Amino acid sequence: MEKKQQNFRSQNPSPPPYESSISSFSPSSFSRDGEGPEHSLHPSPAPQKEISRKQSTKRTGDDQVLKKVNFWFRVFGFLFCLISFSIMAADRDKGWTLDSFHRYIEFRYCLTVNVIGFIYSALQGFDLAYQLFSSDGNKLLVPASHLRNIVDFASDQILAYLLMSSSSSAATRVEDWRSNWGKDKFPNMANASVAVSFMAFVSLASSSLISGYTICTL
Repeated sequence: MEKKQQNFRSQNPSPPPYESSISSFSPSSFSRDGEGPEHSLHPSPAPQKEISRKQSTKRTGDDQVLKKVNFWFRVFGFLFCLISFSIMAADRDKGWTLDSFHRYIEFRYCLTVNVIGFIYSALQGFDLAYQLFSSDGNKLLVPASHLRNIVDFASDQILAYLLMSSSSSAATRVEDWRSNWGKDKFPNMANASVAVSFMAFVSLASSSLISGYTICTL
């Protein structure tokens, strides 16, 4: 029986393990046309380019949305500053006391800051309108975009602080006038100017937030 088993093994030798799998693996099995194992080991860069293109398109769309929102904040700041200093400038010889705004430094301070905010918001609004509605707007400002965003952010911060400071001081003067002389047309007009000035502050403060966000995402 043992002799028969030895004869059977000698007649049917088994191949060494993994010989068939090793012999079937060769560099020629990798194709050069992007198919087979070579394609799986070296993926095509096309998907990465497509992803980067989509991200760039999304970034451009977000920038356009921010510019549009910022444009409307500039428009509101322009209008509020215009209304505020117009009311304050018209507050001359009003009420039974025939009092005028130019007699009080707080009111003159509020009017001056709103005039500056009016001019600044007008210039920024025209610039944003040019960037949004002109085909050459973005190309013109690309080289100085980073520096421009920093200047816009600093200017918005300064104007917002000045508006808050001037409006607060003018509001304090109105309350002091009313506590001494009572209600009258003169302090009522000054109070209306101060209220609109606070709204201008909100607009410029919102623009400064957008400018700061733009700097952080560059």
